[in-house]
Amino acid sequence: MIFVVLAIFLIFQTHWCAYQLAECTREKMIRNLTRDVLGLLLAMSAAIYAGGMAGQWAGMQAGLWAGLGAGFAVGFLAALLVRSVLGRLMPLA
Repeated sequence: MIFVVLAIFLIFQTHWCAYQLAECTREKMIRNLTRDVLGLLLAMSAAIYAGGMAGQWAGMQAGLWAGLGAGFAVGFLAALLVRSVLGRLMPLA
């Protein structure tokens, strides 16, 4: 949980600094901030769900270590896919 809060804080800090340096308007800052936070939450949700399902299946078929490996790999790929799709659908301004 603390890592999620830290990630959101770092996203906010990045966009706030860009806003204070007049690199973007307030509306663009809010839109980019919303996009990044929602993207983070969607990517984490996809990774948890897909990784959990793959890990559970592989764990039942081949054992604990296979389940852990499959869960990590599928979770990573799911998060990467979500971030890639969101990047194409909603590019930063």
